[in-house]
Amino acid sequence: GVGAANISTANAFVSDISTDENRARNFGIIGAAFGLGFIFGPPVGGFLKTNYGIEWVGYVSALLAACNLVLAFFLLPESLKHKNTKGPLFPNPLKEVLRIFPRKDIRSFLLIHFIFITAFSTLQITASLMWENQFGLTEAEVGYTFAFVGVSIALVQGGLIGWLTKRFGEQKLFVTGHFFMFVGLISLPFVPQHYFIPLETIALFCIAVGMAFFTPTLSSLLAQSAGEDEQGKVMGLLQSVGSLSRVIGPFAGGILYGMYYFLPFITAAFFMLITASVAVYIVYHKLQNKKAPRSGTP
Repeated sequence: GVGAANISTANAFVSDISTDENRARNFGIIGAAFGLGFIFGPPVGGFLKTNYGIEWVGYVSALLAACNLVLAFFLLPESLKHKNTKGPLFPNPLKEVLRIFPRKDIRSFLLIHFIFITAFSTLQITASLMWENQFGLTEAEVGYTFAFVGVSIALVQGGLIGWLTKRFGEQKLFVTGHFFMFVGLISLPFVPQHYFIPLETIALFCIAVGMAFFTPTLSSLLAQSAGEDEQGKVMGLLQSVGSLSRVIGPFAGGILYGMYYFLPFITAAFFMLITASVAVYIVYHKLQNKKAPRSGTP
């Protein structure tokens, strides 16, 4: 739990060294790096457990963490331009949350993040159950299917987000990600058995693109709203909200799946439309605010 705080710190570091023009691209790259870790980590862990025993999974993980520590200590430069020596060394985390959360722009982004990740997290349990029970996939085939989603997210985040952001802007990608996710979620359980592979692949690719568009652009927009001095706090709060979503999503998805197998996907798609509406509202007002100063110039 404490060690997981390095994710928030990494996001804050990326935000510190980025400009408004390349922030979404940089968040996409770090997101792709995390995605590749989740893709290759489980197979490596399985290989170590099978051939050397479960204890070697912990040994290798600890060794990799030690390598990260050495690299960060000796190679990573300080991103903070001006240190704040006036604030407390150990601030009250609850007080900081209560101070930041009332801000409407930040609260809206966090709410969108919570609903979006909760909807995506329902796939962790319900999709694998549906593929096995309704479409007859084996455990290995389910694993390959999730791997396809992970690789697709990593490729889009690592290779396309920078170009797409320059071409269309992060606000449009932020909104578009919701609609890709909606199309994927609503299509996933209703694919005909005879065309399962091509149509399910398209649905999963839509989900992957939606996730790949959403994550870096949300982080970038949230960092811009927070300002330089509060990016670390806000990124930490973002990770906390995401962790809560990943607990609630599978739990709620399992209950809905027990009622009927397609209910988790329909419910998630419905909430995706809600967050898409909020996202459109936020982006519209952001664009209007950017245009406002120009309209008053002679």
